[in-house]
Amino acid sequence: MATRKEKIASIPGGVPQFKVELEGHPIPHPVTYTRQSDVALFAEISGPDNVMNDGVNAIRDCAVAALGTAAVAAIIADPAAAVPSFKAAFIACMAGKIGDEASQLDVGLSTEQETEDWHEV
Repeated sequence: MATRKEKIASIPGGVPQFKVELEGHPIPHPVTYTRQSDVALFAEISGPDNVMNDGVNAIRDCAVAALGTAAVAAIIADPAAAVPSFKAAFIACMAGKIGDEASQLDVGLSTEQETEDWHEV
């Protein structure tokens, strides 16, 4: 059994972040830093090794195509609620590419916050 995690979408500029640190010696002074973060959406696909290895391109293509069944923002807001429609669209797409072996795949969705480095303001 193999698992792949494919990044299928990202919402840029999701959350601006700020922090203040005390710097300097002997008298510390406040220094403000900022960075941007994006929210990324991932499809997590599991299945038999042969299906996962032979269908790498199809998996990526079908994961992106299955996004059309629901708005990206809605999926990011509640990935668990979006799984049934995403999975149905993904499996249908994969069945068209690899046949009956598509029914052996399991699909999940997750989100992650991706951040850049801190920059002094």
